[in-house]
Amino acid sequence: MNDTQEGGPPTVAQLVGLNVRRLREAKGKVLRDVAEAARAFGVKWDASAVSRIETGRRDLTVEELLALPNVLTLALDEPVTLQDLLPDGEPMWVTSFDRKIPTTRLQQLLAEPGFAWFNRPGHERVTEAVKEWLTEDKRKAQLQRGGEAGTESYEEFQALADELGVGTGNLLFAYRDLWGEFTGSMAQERERRLLESGADLSQPTKVRTLRGHITRQLMAELRDYFDAKKGSDGPR
Repeated sequence: MNDTQEGGPPTVAQLVGLNVRRLREAKGKVLRDVAEAARAFGVKWDASAVSRIETGRRDLTVEELLALPNVLTLALDEPVTLQDLLPDGEPMWVTSFDRKIPTTRLQQLLAEPGFAWFNRPGHERVTEAVKEWLTEDKRKAQLQRGGEAGTESYEEFQALADELGVGTGNLLFAYRDLWGEFTGSMAQERERRLLESGADLSQPTKVRTLRGHITRQLMAELRDYFDAKKGSDGPR
């Protein structure tokens, strides 16, 4: 992987593409899997575009390069960072604008802001934080695949209050008392619980089933809350 067929070092695009292909094939995924994950993040790739990227025949824009960790994390179901695409194993040179540069220099450029690259213990801690963020972002993208359900219209909010037989103001108080002051809707609380559940969110059908279970649980919590209010000092 150190040299291209012409005998020189690979370009940055070729090196990234080789590692995209290596990671994809190691997980038994096909080009279409990567393209579908890309579209979940608003990157309009098809299988042909992914193939050209993997073979170094298509340069990546800055936005596409920065999106790659999210795309591959979702497609491969494991955290993938930019540094996984420019690994720091054996010493290696790449071509950038007809100049040879070491991959170590690229890794420094890709290091998190304010981080001293050669401070290895710190690097490991930051990398773990990045992987946790990528995992959370992957799960959010999986939820979107299962249908957009993180918002609640005023009409839905009013209908919920009517179903519970309370005013909208009382319902807002219930949200705050039960789920915290930053929860603005039952849908928002449902999505938060889905993200934190640890459940497999890769199948849209399963996501919809889980949403149904959590919705019923939340409705039970609201009914218990208002029943308790009626049994004490009544609704506010």
